[in-house]
Amino acid sequence: MDIRVQSDADKERVETLVCLSFSEQHPGRAVWKLRPGAPVAELCLVASDYRDIVGSLRFWEILVAGRPQLLLGPLAVLPELQGRGFGRALVSDGLRRAEQMRRWSFVLLSGDTQYYQRFGFTEAGEDRFIWPGKLAPNKLLIRPLKRKQLDENLPGPMAILPHIEKAAE
Repeated sequence: MDIRVQSDADKERVETLVCLSFSEQHPGRAVWKLRPGAPVAELCLVASDYRDIVGSLRFWEILVAGRPQLLLGPLAVLPELQGRGFGRALVSDGLRRAEQMRRWSFVLLSGDTQYYQRFGFTEAGEDRFIWPGKLAPNKLLIRPLKRKQLDENLPGPMAILPHIEKAAE
């Protein structure tokens, strides 16, 4: 297995992987409202079996209470190769890279608690954040990116918004 930063040449294959890994309705989910701009380029990863790209992971910068944080996803692996460690390797490598960048305090995601708890994610709590749309119960997860634990007494609820870079004038 090889993991590397996604190149422009990988874009079409990554989009195909996302479509194969998720239902056709994935762009309509609330989490996609937080992804109108470009993902964080240094955190767009692909996994290959040394021949073909078989998995991808992207991270997006979002605003939480006006401060930049990270949103993990989508994580996509070819359906016939799921369960073979590609997703686990992508998430581990992506989180390691995000921690090394030291630009964000935590990462959020909408996903399966059982899968993501192995990476240190916990349920964020339904009243802690204002999500841009309907979110399935117990799907909003959070993980600190800095050594110290998250402050459980953060003021809330905090609004989560897309982070859109302003064009230079």
